[in-house]
Amino acid sequence: MTNDEQLRIGRGRPEVFLVCDKSLGSSEAPFIKWLRSAGFTYGGYQGNYGCWWVYIEISRKLYGYGMPGIRVTQAICDHAITIEEFKTIYNIYKKYFGKEVFVFYKERFDYDLQNQ
Repeated sequence: MTNDEQLRIGRGRPEVFLVCDKSLGSSEAPFIKWLRSAGFTYGGYQGNYGCWWVYIEISRKLYGYGMPGIRVTQAICDHAITIEEFKTIYNIYKKYFGKEVFVFYKERFDYDLQNQ
């Protein structure tokens, strides 16, 4: 990929959040159970190695466990976030799920409807 291609918005990074918490060392962690109850399915390569991190892709509702010494994929902003931060982000995306790209409430470009 050339430098010019790297500057194009369409050549974006993966849509994967890297979530870190000591509890994630267990495949039966409350957050993993929460992901499953929210409709996420396992899309990883291996089982849980006891790592404290999990990769999560919201758009396809997939998660995968971290692997010691291996970066499974590139995380958004190259940094981990907390469980609570992920839940905040997920709730924002969930609010707009199934809506057209510029529909915030009921029609296109109605982002300021709440302020009227």
